[in-house]
Amino acid sequence: MKKLRTILVVFLCCFVFTACEPSGFSYNYDDLSGNVVTIELINYDNPKAKMVADHLSTARHLNFDFGKEEYIATLEEELHEDFLESISGKMILNHVNHFNSPNELCVKISYTNGDFDIVSDSYIGRFDSTGKFKDYMGVFNQQEDRQAVYEYFDVKPE
Repeated sequence: MKKLRTILVVFLCCFVFTACEPSGFSYNYDDLSGNVVTIELINYDNPKAKMVADHLSTARHLNFDFGKEEYIATLEEELHEDFLESISGKMILNHVNHFNSPNELCVKISYTNGDFDIVSDSYIGRFDSTGKFKDYMGVFNQQEDRQAVYEYFDVKPE
C-alpha cells in the first residue's frame, strides 16, 4: 500500500511540474524576411490594460485602438533585416498571467497583408489591419531580449 501511494505521489508530482509549463514561440527569420513593411516605435497609452489569468482564451483580449497609438519613430529600411535577425529565435513564453493589451512603449511590426504585431516588455500580440485582436504570443523569456527590441531606436523603456 505504501508503495502504491509513493508511486501515485511521484506520478502526480511529475504531472503537475510538467503540465504547468507555458507554451513557447519564437519568430522565424525566414517567415519575417520579405513580409515586413514597416517597423515603428510607438507609445500605446491604454490604462484599461488588465492582467488576465487565462492563456487559452482570447475573449479577454482588447482590440488595438489606433487612437491610443502615438507614433515616435520608424526604423530605417536598411536596418529591418538586422532587427528581424535579432528577434528571430528568441524564446517567447505564453504565460498564464499576462496583460490583455499593450500599455507602454512598443515596437509595431507591420506585414504585407496588413496584419501587425505589437512587441513590448510585457506583451506580444498580433492584430489584423483593422485592429481586431488575432493572437497573443507571450513575452520574451529573457529580460535582455525584451530590452533588445528598443536598441535599434536608441531608446530604453522606463
